[in-house]
Amino acid sequence: MSGNEAAGQRREIGWGGMIGYSISEIGVTGMVVFGSFYFFSYMTNTLGIPPLIAGSIFFATKVFDVITDPLVGYLSDRTTGRMGPRRPWILAGAFVMGPALAIAFLAPFSADSWVLNAVWFSAFLMLAYLGLTLIGVPYGAMTAEMTENYNRRSLITSIRMWTGTFGILMGAVGYATLTANFGDLTIEGYRGGMFVILPLMIIPTLITVFATRNVPVHRSTEVQHGFFDGLKIALSSRAFVILALSYILMVGMITVVTSNVNAMVEYMLEMDQSVMQILSAALLLPTILAIPVWAVVAMFIDKKLGLLIGGVIYAIGMALIFTVGPGEINKLMLFLVVMGVAYAAYQIFPWSMLPDVISEAQHTHGGSLAGLFNGWWTTAQKFGIALGPLLAGVALGIGGYVPSVDGVFAEQTPQAIDTLRWSVSLIPALIFSVGVFVILLYPLGRKDQEAIAQSAPGAEPA
Repeated sequence: MSGNEAAGQRREIGWGGMIGYSISEIGVTGMVVFGSFYFFSYMTNTLGIPPLIAGSIFFATKVFDVITDPLVGYLSDRTTGRMGPRRPWILAGAFVMGPALAIAFLAPFSADSWVLNAVWFSAFLMLAYLGLTLIGVPYGAMTAEMTENYNRRSLITSIRMWTGTFGILMGAVGYATLTANFGDLTIEGYRGGMFVILPLMIIPTLITVFATRNVPVHRSTEVQHGFFDGLKIALSSRAFVILALSYILMVGMITVVTSNVNAMVEYMLEMDQSVMQILSAALLLPTILAIPVWAVVAMFIDKKLGLLIGGVIYAIGMALIFTVGPGEINKLMLFLVVMGVAYAAYQIFPWSMLPDVISEAQHTHGGSLAGLFNGWWTTAQKFGIALGPLLAGVALGIGGYVPSVDGVFAEQTPQAIDTLRWSVSLIPALIFSVGVFVILLYPLGRKDQEAIAQSAPGAEPA
């Protein structure tokens, strides 16, 4: 531990700091949800890119993150200065992500030049995700450093994720509303909607950089781990490996569904794309209402159990999508409401478990590992997000799904529609369930973190 930490009395983060910290989640989650709902659909239903190639492009943009995410985390662990270890990186990320995302949607090619559009979009999408890395990795690391308290970490994460639901609404419901006004799923529709929500992705991050300037930081810098030593520590952590594997499977299968919502509306419901706003609200409004409920539940049970309960409910709702037929929007909305309630648990518990994993590793090995662990964690998250469209692209490609151009949906064979149905319901529900039950092997609980907190050092201002 540092001398200041040893001599100082431990401070706990207050409500102002927790709320200020949570604001950036609007932009971070907005970008993640925006990508999960629309990037695959934009490529297959607007740019005319074949689904297998579109899924492969989306996956390839994430391969870059395998290097950048842990590297940014490692470097932020070793960063010192007036702004603290994390905030300079977050600030830089805001000014990278915004311009890159804007340019990605400004491809100067016609809608039928799908090869050129694919190259342009993937190149700038990769740069936009680098900006998200600069924000998200150091940002996530802050939770482990602001408090050692088991319940307070759940509270911080609950506030953060509840605030982030406004980003979900922006990235899904808001964007669907905007594209409807600017031209639906045409190139111009996507561009118009994106330029409206883009400032709403960037400004919250700038607010957080300012609002967290005085939050406490529980951090030891006496022990400096090398990059590969940190990787060995992460891989040797049973808790981290299990949590990351579980999360990859869950987030991947969620993305399979979200990336095909437009196709579900067109080919399974056989309805106009305007219902996207209603369907998105049916999923996300229950999430907003359920997060405070799960936050209270988290005060009384282990996080592992909370994630297990929420995961089982979500998997059931996902599987029931298989039964939805043409025009049955009310049935689908009911299933989405159930999934939305469970989605709140998925938002809270894994992200509040990660700081406990980091605390265990730092207690065992010393030094600051929050950035590096968060780097590998966001790598796992992005790998899962990329895995969903890749698997969907493979399945739809095998099923003979025909890509569309500029939002004019192509005619599909019954085989292609059946493949779509299986790909957004029973198959992802089964794999998602595997991810849920993997968490039974997770070894850490409330008593473990409380024991670690007893020996934690004092805090110092960032």
